[in-house]
Amino acid sequence: MKDVPDDDDLRPPLGLPPGSVRAILSILITVQLWVLLSLPQNVTTSVPLNLYFLLAMVMIFFISHGSTIAYAKGLGNPLYLPRGVIRFLLLGGTIGILVYQYQFDSDRLWSRLTPSSDQIPYFPQFLLSTGIGFLLGILLRPLPSSRSPFLQTIMAWLSIVSAIGMTAEVIIQCLIMPHIVQEINLLLWQSILTGMVSFYFSLRS
Repeated sequence: MKDVPDDDDLRPPLGLPPGSVRAILSILITVQLWVLLSLPQNVTTSVPLNLYFLLAMVMIFFISHGSTIAYAKGLGNPLYLPRGVIRFLLLGGTIGILVYQYQFDSDRLWSRLTPSSDQIPYFPQFLLSTGIGFLLGILLRPLPSSRSPFLQTIMAWLSIVSAIGMTAEVIIQCLIMPHIVQEINLLLWQSILTGMVSFYFSLRS
């Protein structure tokens, strides 16, 4: 009897096809960018600094899409969608919004793409949380224990928490923050979320 399952025994989190959770997180990250860039002109807002670190995880999803998602195992494509659909939607939607906003009001586009000056000092914290999360994923990935049923269960819970956290972040940044007068310091929340998402992408990529 095998104590540790091999690669063929690995269970994708939540029972979805491989890459589905990363696809969901990538969609939530990208949608946040889309909404922030598309808010009405009278709304003063900008892309939060940590979102750029999260967008780097989306790029990793693009790069690793073909090598870490086992189409040949008959487990289906991410979210059961035809191969390449998610990448096409994310890339096409982002390019479309950037082009439209640039033609409509290029100054506002650049203003919103520039993080608030209050967040610039947080760059080291976001870089550290991203680096720690990503490094932990890299170090844990080749270990036999990473294939244990216990860790697979932990990964399933982590995928749920990450998805809920990103959903909350979209709501906070797109629906709450643009309409409050006094800015709320979200450094701790954003650092934890960024590190957690980075760890998940690194471990599963």
